[in-house]
Amino acid sequence: MKKKLNIGVVIPRSRTSMLVGVEYSGRDSVSIHGKPRELNLFVLKSETSDWQLWLDDDYKWCEWSSPTCRPRSCGLELESKDR
Repeated sequence: MKKKLNIGVVIPRSRTSMLVGVEYSGRDSVSIHGKPRELNLFVLKSETSDWQLWLDDDYKWCEWSSPTCRPRSCGLELESKDR
């Protein structure tokens, strides 16, 4: 089940604010540093870029990906076929 939530965020460094959409995309099989993991995938969409965040079952951040950092250059190897 996908649910989207829009959140207002403040960016202190540039003294601006924007709306960020957060959507749960389900479970995703990934390999982090050669070890297979089943993680929760969240997609963040802002006015400037999209981010993917992988969180474990305790909702602790494990990996991320953005347009400026491709997953493999961040140490993450995607195994799912839908990317």
